[in-house]
Amino acid sequence: ILSDFAAETGSAAAKRILDHLEEELPYFKKIIPHDYNRMLAAVSHFEETGIPHEAAELEAFRSVYDTEEK
Repeated sequence: ILSDFAAETGSAAAKRILDHLEEELPYFKKIIPHDYNRMLAAVSHFEETGIPHEAAELEAFRSVYDTEEK
């Protein structure tokens, strides 16, 4: 995304970050919405029980949203 931004805007700041990415990387934060994070955890839980990924996604969806409805 940053590369595209630099190319499209000519941003000196974006170019500086890209040129020194290893040094700048610790300043970046990964933002994950709470619901998405809950789904990732639930999928992981079901996969650990041996359920294939696609089925684990469905089970995670059911377990997360069934819990919310109650």
